[in-house]
Amino acid sequence: MIWIYDEETISNCFVVCFKNVLNGEKKSFVIWKDINQLNELLDFLKEVKLEIGFNNLGFDAQIQQRIIEGKIKAAEQIYDYAQKLITSEDKWKPYAEWKLSILQMDLFLIWHFNNENKSTSLKWLQFMMDWHDVREMNIHHSDSVETQEQLDEIISYCFNDIDSTEALFRVTKGLTDLPLYKGIDKINLRINVQEEFKIKCANYNDVKIGETIMKNSYMEAEGIDNAQLYAIHKVKSRFTFGDCFPEYYYFKSKPFNEFISKIQDVVCTQDEKQKFNLTIGELSLTIAKGGLHSEDDARMFKSNSMYIIRDADVGSMYPNAIRKRKLHPRHLSINWLNSYTGVIKSRIDAKKKFKETKDGKYKAIDETYKLALNGGSFGKMGEPTNWQYDLFSLNQVTIGSQIDLLMLIEEFLLNDIYIISVNTDGVLCYLERDKEELYYKICKKWEVKVGNDELGNLEFVDYELFAQTSVNDYIAIKSDNSVKTKGDFMYDFELHKNKSRRVVPLALKEYFQNNTPIEKFIKQHTNIFDFCCAVRAKSDASLYLRDIITGEEEKQQKTVRYYISNSNTFLIKRMKPLARKVKTYQLDIFGGIDDGTRENQVEAGFYIDVLNKYEDKTWNINYNYYIKKANDIIKQIEIINFNQRKLL
Repeated sequence: MIWIYDEETISNCFVVCFKNVLNGEKKSFVIWKDINQLNELLDFLKEVKLEIGFNNLGFDAQIQQRIIEGKIKAAEQIYDYAQKLITSEDKWKPYAEWKLSILQMDLFLIWHFNNENKSTSLKWLQFMMDWHDVREMNIHHSDSVETQEQLDEIISYCFNDIDSTEALFRVTKGLTDLPLYKGIDKINLRINVQEEFKIKCANYNDVKIGETIMKNSYMEAEGIDNAQLYAIHKVKSRFTFGDCFPEYYYFKSKPFNEFISKIQDVVCTQDEKQKFNLTIGELSLTIAKGGLHSEDDARMFKSNSMYIIRDADVGSMYPNAIRKRKLHPRHLSINWLNSYTGVIKSRIDAKKKFKETKDGKYKAIDETYKLALNGGSFGKMGEPTNWQYDLFSLNQVTIGSQIDLLMLIEEFLLNDIYIISVNTDGVLCYLERDKEELYYKICKKWEVKVGNDELGNLEFVDYELFAQTSVNDYIAIKSDNSVKTKGDFMYDFELHKNKSRRVVPLALKEYFQNNTPIEKFIKQHTNIFDFCCAVRAKSDASLYLRDIITGEEEKQQKTVRYYISNSNTFLIKRMKPLARKVKTYQLDIFGGIDDGTRENQVEAGFYIDVLNKYEDKTWNINYNYYIKKANDIIKQIEIINFNQRKLL
């Protein structure tokens, strides 16, 4: 019996609802006033084998376990315990996962939404998944439930959360039309990892899976346990950019050699941002500790009978840099490097077996090893609390890889090959067709020089069109008419990101890919959710819908989904007064008194309609708003009529 569940704890009321994953059966249990279904709940839980939830390990399962043990029974007791969980600053919960009576699957943890940079609520996920009802509970948890109508609304709200959690579960299983996640079964991946590596990782995020594989491999090779591993003293030292350069680096031209001389003795600092500029002709590069990129103008290139748009990316740049330069955290032994290179070999073997057998198990293992190589090891060198922390080794990888790429860039420029853009691990060129042989010769020679002839080979892609507004905002149309996008042109988003106004990048895609006029696409587009935006109000702010004609206001929930409309209402975000804000106590045009409260209009200058709950109706969309957004991006882009010139 597998159930998705959710609990609601109010000062005088406890509600827990369940939905059967296999047949959709729903159950609810209530403790409120004269209703006490505690015994029925306990009997039901005896038959449950697995529970799926959102942040359930840290909250719902903690309360449930306390109930199972008979330590809390009344609604008021449950509420008090829930508040202690919420307000506690202790990162360790009272019940570890292995102490819980019922097996748990926590989608919040699997998706790593507990990470500060990916922090995401279920309400925001409802927006990102185009859920039909983005709803918050209409009663504050500290208030009392007084009527049956209120109770029914709480149960309805709870089941809405459960249904949207089920939708997230389907995305987690890869059973979705969202392109970034379709066919990628995160649950099956964890089952395969558990079988292959004997790691209990059901609720691990992807990065933690990779790190655990590396950690277990290193401890086994060293013959140490977890406590001994964390007792190893980490090395700190002062180092320069030049200390991070690979020993084989070599530049031929004066501009590059002068640049290297300028930065090699600069001391790398831990907290301070450091970046340096190198300009050669039209190419302006920025080099920092974490990456290399060009400073690009808004422009567009097209391939033709004379020129090819060709992208060359370094395959597995960072893992290969570690392998070929024999890098590892200095406080750890060579066994770390041996484990790391062993993972590289095992990943290659898994790729080969998947090609031969098409067995999904090997695809999952391949993905797992990829996690171990990137986020699970290299990425952890920059985390002070991690056992692999070593800023010098980290910067040897990142800065050294930039030096590699600069050597390739110099060779292209010396041979008058025009560079459109550079970003981290790739160089995009506008290549004369009669220089193709020379281009490949340069690339092969570079691979040998920097040690990328075995692994880390350059991977090539040709584009028919490349348009950008900056180095991180572009659309590229490949030779097979498929599309690559980034930044303002992206139309597929990770769940923790913001897909507001998705219709705009969709229109840009159709414009550049199929020459579809912006106005035509937007006015004919029928998915209302692609016109929607969302805003979240923090704890010290509130959202209000104001009627411009009457001045009347209606308070909104904390997360509001809306679209730009031709109505007469706009959305206001109101925040508490600043400590030193001057209060005039004068009347505004609506008769309000200035008490120092700060407010601003969401989508300043435009009316909106709230669309938290979907209804099948005619939408009052302000199409001109979206058309202008798309056209403003297009207007920035200059079509390049290219004339060859001496580049270096």
